[in-house]
Amino acid sequence: MSMKSAVKEHISNFPITEHFKKHGFLLNGTCDEQFTVYKDGMELRKFSRQDLKNCAELYKEVFSNHPWNDGWMKRSQVMNYLNELISNPVFMGYVIYQNSEMVAACLGHSRSWWSGKEFFIDEFFVAAKFQGMGIGALLLEYVENLPEMRDFNGLNLSTDKTVPAKNFYLKNGFKTRNNRVTMIKKFY
Repeated sequence: MSMKSAVKEHISNFPITEHFKKHGFLLNGTCDEQFTVYKDGMELRKFSRQDLKNCAELYKEVFSNHPWNDGWMKRSQVMNYLNELISNPVFMGYVIYQNSEMVAACLGHSRSWWSGKEFFIDEFFVAAKFQGMGIGALLLEYVENLPEMRDFNGLNLSTDKTVPAKNFYLKNGFKTRNNRVTMIKKFY
């Protein structure tokens, strides 16, 4: 059995959290290289520019349909939006692939705050056919347990309270803040 196969088998026998508790983290290379975790035939890793096209296709598919029904008509619009996100100097992104298909992504940025460093999730999405299967929870668990997250004091995000995403985040340990309100001013 190859070393890569042995590692994949080992990881698939432990929940990621237990693996992190036992070994700290799993590296596919040295500390300066990309962190990759293999779980149940899936690859969880940091986002790279090579993921942009797949990410744009998945984003358009997820958010153009129910329950969001956003108006992402052109892939070029999505590419522009995602390029703006990943061009942020403090961008951080993570993806899950099953075989060669991207099934989930978490895109955000680090933010310095009075209480310490936070990871702000700008976009979090899972392919429709994989929703409700624990993929989103797996991705959140992966992100929370990355070595670079040791310097962070939490995750932050905004979501629409009328879509299932709110309940997903509540179920995964997020809390609503009673003293906060999201405000917008339209120019049309």
